Amino acid sequence: MKLLFIADPLASFKTHKDSTYAMMAEAVQRGHELYFVVQEGLMWKGGHVVGECCQLTLTGKQELWFHLAPPPRRRSRTSMRC
Repeated sequence: MKLLFIADPLASFKTHKDSTYAMMAEAVQRGHELYFVVQEGLMWKGGHVVGECCQLTLTGKQELWFHLAPPPRRRSRTSMRC
């Protein structure tokens, strides 16, 4: 299963006491695929929630405990005017 975590920036986590990190680690143990986005990265567009979600990998290290893949490049179906 693919799981999306909407949370504070990962660099601010204190992994030894963070419940979100504990849920991520347990999900990995159960074979799930992790994705991540900060709340500010989400928006409501055309009746749907959209955002740039990155695949998240837990490294198992104390420092640099995560790796985020770049967001996938997708073509927009609509053009936006500023």
